[in-house]
This record gives sequence, structure tokens and C-alpha cells, in this order.
Amino acid sequence: MENLFDLFLEKKLSGDTQIKQAYADLYDVKLTWIEDVQGLTIQQLVDKICDELEAEGSDLTETHVDKIKERFALYPIVKKAPKSYLELAKAKRITEKNLENLKSSGGFEEYVVELSDALELIESMMKELS
Repeated sequence: MENLFDLFLEKKLSGDTQIKQAYADLYDVKLTWIEDVQGLTIQQLVDKICDELEAEGSDLTETHVDKIKERFALYPIVKKAPKSYLELAKAKRITEKNLENLKSSGGFEEYVVELSDALELIESMMKELS
């Protein structure tokens, strides 16, 4: 989240940008995987933080931007991969482990080829979902 704030300060991100969208773009995450309960834009969050600081007695003309950045970084964004992706990730780990065991045992070339093909398929399915 600090990177989003830095981009905003550098005027590389508009304040009108939804935080969820900016996060998805910056971290290359599918928008549907991101949960943003408050649904704020970058500017709305900055305004909210400034209002909170003022309510706490801070003088914004004397408040360092790092104080705002610290609070900005605490904004709750949650990445939630779909169950199908998580299951594929589990299958990938198991397949990789089994493939490694087969390779170290020697022989079993037919199974090594089959597991390698399965691993490739799992990875392509995960890529489609992400």
C-alpha cells in the first residue's frame, strides 16, 4: 500500500482511482480477487486520514507526510484467491513433490513424463485463473 501512496504523491496515480483498482494494477492481481470493504478512492482515503489526524489534534501544516503514509499502509485490502485456484496450488505442490521423488529414485521415466505433463497442465490452469 505504501507504493500506491508514493505513486499518488508522484502524481503517477490519480486521486480519483479506486484503491482496489490501483492495487490490482500495481500488484498484478485479478480485480475479482481483491476485497475492499470501504471502496474508497485514493483521495478519499487521504482525506479521511487527514480528518482523523485533525480530530486527534494534529496540525496538518506541521504533520509530516510519512504520518499519512503510515496510516495509508494500514488500509485493509484483502486478496482472496478462489477455492479452485487454491486447490490447483495444492495439486501443484503435491505433483512437484512426487515428481521430485520419482526423479531421485531413478527409472520410472514413463511416470516422470506423465507427472511433468500433469504439472504443466496444472500450471496453465492456474495461469488462466490468475
